[in-house]
Amino acid sequence: MTLQESEGKFGLGRMRGKKSQMKDHDILSSLYTVREMINCHLSWLRQGGRANERERARKNIEVLQKAHAQISRSLEMVQDLRREFSEMNLENTKDADIQTVWRSAVTVLKNEGLLGETQVLTRISEEFPRIECNPQELEEIFYHLGKNALQAMGRSGKLIIRAQRVFASNEDLLALISVIDTGSGVPKERVRFLFEPFFTTKPWGEGNGLGLWIVKKLVTKNHGHINIETSVGCGTMFSLTFPIIQKRETEAGTSDPSIGGPLKIATCPQKDGLNHV
Repeated sequence: MTLQESEGKFGLGRMRGKKSQMKDHDILSSLYTVREMINCHLSWLRQGGRANERERARKNIEVLQKAHAQISRSLEMVQDLRREFSEMNLENTKDADIQTVWRSAVTVLKNEGLLGETQVLTRISEEFPRIECNPQELEEIFYHLGKNALQAMGRSGKLIIRAQRVFASNEDLLALISVIDTGSGVPKERVRFLFEPFFTTKPWGEGNGLGLWIVKKLVTKNHGHINIETSVGCGTMFSLTFPIIQKRETEAGTSDPSIGGPLKIATCPQKDGLNHV
């Protein structure tokens, strides 16, 4: 499949991604409005609120009503996003090629000017089997994980994806997909909040805290699992597991390098940008 064909095939996923990004922007704008409204009012109060008690009370009520309206609007948009992810049924297909979808997501990130000088390294065998996941939703998962990584690295560093075949506890064969960055990592006390809506480790204005929440929703919707391993100063790794469509067994006595256990961030990335265990 050519890059142009893959872009056409997954265009619908990007259209939905753009729609969700527009809602993200609207939510962020609404929250900015509330913040600035409250800041202006607090400044007015600190200066003595040049008005009598009745006028101050009237102004307090006016500001609270406007803030309530903006917050209600944001909550409605969040509920819309929740409904989209719970009711959406794009093409009903559960057949995705990891490399093709990853290339498409990276193309979107590049077109949005997010790559900068970042090196994108792909460590996936050409013969890697297809997985049970909606391709449009997998593209959005990769898009948000990639964007999150690029923002953490500041437009430089290494963004790595690798895939392995692993066995689940019930001996089912799964695809383990690792998306790794060489960014600053996340403090341990913040990790448990990363998948909550509106939580962000980025400076105000650089993130709305919805990207990883969207990722978690889509992974769960496709019967997958996601975990994070991170170390401050050494980077972050998101590990995704999805069922494999076609199980491939190796010949007796043959070692398959794509079968192995989960990766762990134990030390800082080596020169090749990978975390060696």
